[in-house]
This record gives sequence, structure tokens and C-alpha cells, in this order.
Amino acid sequence: MDPYLHTFLALGSIFVAYHLGHYFGAMKGHVLGIAATLLFFKTKISPEIMMPVERSLMLQLETKGLDI
Repeated sequence: MDPYLHTFLALGSIFVAYHLGHYFGAMKGHVLGIAATLLFFKTKISPEIMMPVERSLMLQLETKGLDI
């Protein structure tokens, strides 16, 4: 395959995948990533340390208008 054609096809597929993900998955991955990170830290760090972090994060998400 010609290198230029291969580059064009690769960039085109990345472009399409990005826009499909942006259209169909707006902010879903962002919220799930935050939830997974908080769950990981909850298992590694004591709850007394995590509670203020969770509260501040929830306030930030609520002020931005994100529904979680």
C-alpha cells in the first residue's frame, strides 16, 4: 500500500472515530474515569482523607452542570 494512502486512511479513520465518540459519548467516559479513579483511591487511602476530596469534586461537577 502506498504510504500516502495508508496515512490518509489512518487519519480519516481516527477523525471519524473521534467525532463518533464525541457525538455518542459526551462526558460519559469522563465521569466513569473519575468514578474509577475515586474507587481505586478509596481502596488505597483511608476514608477520612478521601471524603473531603470527594466532596470538592462533587461540588465542582455540580457547578459545571454535569449530571452524574
